[in-house]
Amino acid sequence: MVATVRDVEARLIHTPTGVQDYWGAVRGGINVIDYPPGHTDVTTIPSERLPAFDQWLICCYSGRSRASAINNWEIFKKLFDRDANTLLFFNKIGGLARQCANAVLDGNLERALQASREEWEVRKQLWPAIVTPETESLDQAARKAGAMFSRVCGAGGGGVMAIFASPDRRAAVEAALKAAGGQVLDAHVARQGLEVKGI
Repeated sequence: MVATVRDVEARLIHTPTGVQDYWGAVRGGINVIDYPPGHTDVTTIPSERLPAFDQWLICCYSGRSRASAINNWEIFKKLFDRDANTLLFFNKIGGLARQCANAVLDGNLERALQASREEWEVRKQLWPAIVTPETESLDQAARKAGAMFSRVCGAGGGGVMAIFASPDRRAAVEAALKAAGGQVLDAHVARQGLEVKGI
C-alpha cells in the first residue's frame, strides 16, 4: 500500500517522493522509520506508551500551502556533486535523527524533543528556504509564549508546523499562534492506522 501511494503521488506531482509521509496514516501511533539496505523497517509505538507527546504537540497551519518536495532535487544534486557542506549537514541530521529515534524507543520524551530541536537547526542551515516569513513569525510568537521550539512539517516552504510546548504553556502558546495569524488544528496522535474495507 505504501509503495503504491508513493508512486501515485510521484505521478501526480511530477516529483520524486519518499515513503515517510504514509506510515503514520497506515500504522497510527508514533513511528520510527529506518532504511537498512533493501527495505524499510518501521517500529510503531502505541500513543499510550508516550502519552506526554500528544500533550506537548500543537499543530498549526501557517496560512501558506507548502511546496511539496521543493528542495529534493537541489539537495540531491549537491550530494551527487559531493558538496562538502551538504555531506556534513546530512551526517549531522542522520546522527541527530538516530538520537531522536533511540530516545523515542526508550520512552524519553525530553531527550527526543531536544534531539529534534537540534536537528531542525541543522536542517534550516541545509535549506534556508524551508522556512517562510509566515512560519518564522509563528515560531517567534510561540516561543515568546513559552513553547520549547517549532518546526515545519514535510519539505517546508509553508504548510503545517509542529510546535512543542509543555502542557502548562499550551493555552498561552495556542493563543499566541492564533493572534499571529496561525490556524491551530485539532490534531492528535492516531490510536490506530488506516482501515481499508471492501465495497
